[in-house]
Amino acid sequence: MRRRPHGGGRLQGRAGAGLEIPRDLSVTGFDDDVLATALEPELTTVRLPARRLGAEGMTALLELLDGRTPEPRSLPAELVVRASTAPPRR
Repeated sequence: MRRRPHGGGRLQGRAGAGLEIPRDLSVTGFDDDVLATALEPELTTVRLPARRLGAEGMTALLELLDGRTPEPRSLPAELVVRASTAPPRR
């Protein structure tokens, strides 16, 4: 399986292709890791509660191992807007 580049890799690649972020292209990432603020421009990301995600995943796995069907779960997500995105041009 080919690994897809994260938002940071896309930022660097597009800038190298002559595109200006975010004027020509908005870029977003996922998980709001420390790299998001180390990039230029800083990366807009979606943040999830990592510990809760792990706990919910483990609960679902234990339910499966016990022969039960896990209930659907939903976690809050937060859009962290930084400099890598802009409104669409008209």
